[in-house]
Amino acid sequence: MKFSIKTSIFLAVIATVGCVNADTTLVSETTTVPTTIFDDCNLTVTTTITTTTTTTISSDETIIPCGENEVMEDQVCKCIEGFVKVGEECVKVYEDEDNVYMNMIKQFDYGDEITYVIGHKSPDCDTVGSAIAYADLLNKIGIKAQAVVSGPLNGETNYFFKLFGIKSPELLTNAEGKQFVLVDHSNYLQAIDGMKSARIVGIIDHHNDGDITSEEPIYARFNPVGAAASIIYLIYNELNVPISKETAQVMIMSILSDTNNLTNSITRKLDRNALAALKVIAEIDDVDTIYKGMSEAKASYEGMPDDAIYQSDYKEYEINGKFFCVGVVNASDEAKLKEMSDRMYSYIEENYETSGFNMMFAMVQSVSENEDEDKTYLFGYGEDADKILRGAFGDFDGKYYTTKDVLSRKKDVIPAITEYLNKLEN
Repeated sequence: MKFSIKTSIFLAVIATVGCVNADTTLVSETTTVPTTIFDDCNLTVTTTITTTTTTTISSDETIIPCGENEVMEDQVCKCIEGFVKVGEECVKVYEDEDNVYMNMIKQFDYGDEITYVIGHKSPDCDTVGSAIAYADLLNKIGIKAQAVVSGPLNGETNYFFKLFGIKSPELLTNAEGKQFVLVDHSNYLQAIDGMKSARIVGIIDHHNDGDITSEEPIYARFNPVGAAASIIYLIYNELNVPISKETAQVMIMSILSDTNNLTNSITRKLDRNALAALKVIAEIDDVDTIYKGMSEAKASYEGMPDDAIYQSDYKEYEINGKFFCVGVVNASDEAKLKEMSDRMYSYIEENYETSGFNMMFAMVQSVSENEDEDKTYLFGYGEDADKILRGAFGDFDGKYYTTKDVLSRKKDVIPAITEYLNKLEN
């Protein structure tokens, strides 16, 4: 039997607010949230993660209420040392040595072989940084792991690595016979060759769940956040594993790049909290200057041929039997936007017939620090590309669809294409 990768992990701890007495006995397991500070209440609470056994308190025991602190029950706040509220009963917590999250990851037989941690083809900052961070985590908990990349690093990643003296992971282009954790993707089309014959033991992703399957249940995390590295930051905290300075640096790179320095529409509170904490660990104060340099490097394609530019930030998809690809290209100003759009349109037009795709799309977008200059040129070629874009996006000038925003491939473009293809299927 194969298991589809549709996994989510829901964590909850119920607040204690003036607990009541209980008469019965109950044994269960509960978990507190790891080293996370919540300041949404009238008190600041730091909790640590433990696996625990709980019993209800008999009626002759006195429970000290939370007092003046107005803690909402949907907040993760703990007011009494050693007690949590479960429903209407006050429950005492007994700590156990085991960590429930650690057990979830280590329950698999990883064997003695290396577990390779790898991101998608045409690697970007998030896929590279997440691979490094998660491999480091696995090694720290006793699982032999190695971060690898699926192709040459892009200009943005190279800029950051050179700035901080970070060595690039080794290149790996065939997965056959090896063991993997996948980060930042869960589709075979976006994975390196041979992945269908590899053993997959984990997936960490912030996109929709893809078509990759496993012969056994695996550890998989899909969270709708701005960067895969933010999920890995959360896992470090759940496991109570310290993050090294260099690992914090590459996670910062991932989050800055995938969230456009926390400005794009897919940014979530976890991304913001992760970046704030990682800056302290990495001893980095001025991320704005670093991000500016990353953006300039991302928009620099000097000496690169058109095919390399198109594929520098490129993903392939299959929906209802239709195969298509979407390349994202960056430009620093209006003149460069138009110039690069013309080049990419010509590239798609010339290569469509031999590409093997039903449709090819490109997004050429601004990386300016001035939000008033935000703009995206969006265009496609083949089959229903024009119909899809005409129905979903901005003004059409006869060749390009333009928007006064920097669009997200994940949040804006892929859902529009998916919706259209699903309607065709129905």
